[in-house]
Amino acid sequence: MPVSLRPGPLTGFWLHDLQVKGLRRERITGFAVRSIDWGLRPVPTKGECMFRTLLLAVTTTAVLALNASLGLAAPMPAPACFDPGQKFDSRFVGNWEVAEWQVRYSIRAKGKQVCLYGRDVQADEWFDIPEMSWDGKTLSVSFVLPSTKWRTQNRLTVLGPDTIRDEYTTRDGKRTDTWTRRQ
Repeated sequence: MPVSLRPGPLTGFWLHDLQVKGLRRERITGFAVRSIDWGLRPVPTKGECMFRTLLLAVTTTAVLALNASLGLAAPMPAPACFDPGQKFDSRFVGNWEVAEWQVRYSIRAKGKQVCLYGRDVQADEWFDIPEMSWDGKTLSVSFVLPSTKWRTQNRLTVLGPDTIRDEYTTRDGKRTDTWTRRQ
């Protein structure tokens, strides 16, 4: 079946001289004939290549932005865990946030161990947690944000079923925040 291709308007090609009874000319768009794939793969025009490159860049940017907004960009590290040595208050267990600072925490009890994650959502960075201790009433924790070396010494006490009082010290002085339980 002899086939000849010649450039069509703007993009694509027109298929000519199909010697198959009853078929009309078909426009090739992209990589296949619109109604029948004849296995012809025309070389895309320069405009089509630029469009595809631009589309790929926009799609990649959108996916990365979506991942960041969903909290998927920074890989989750292993939790900081310790053995409290005495009965741990289960009211601490859960997901917490300080909305004002866009900071989130997760406290888990695994057997005799208590594990903690901390994340600065705005900076998309996980806290290092070098120290944790439990005195039977107060959970003491040190948080360090690796990129800035910002360090806090925190003392956490339960105020109610959905709130924790966070008294902490930074290089700028003492401060108190309230953590609220996230659903």
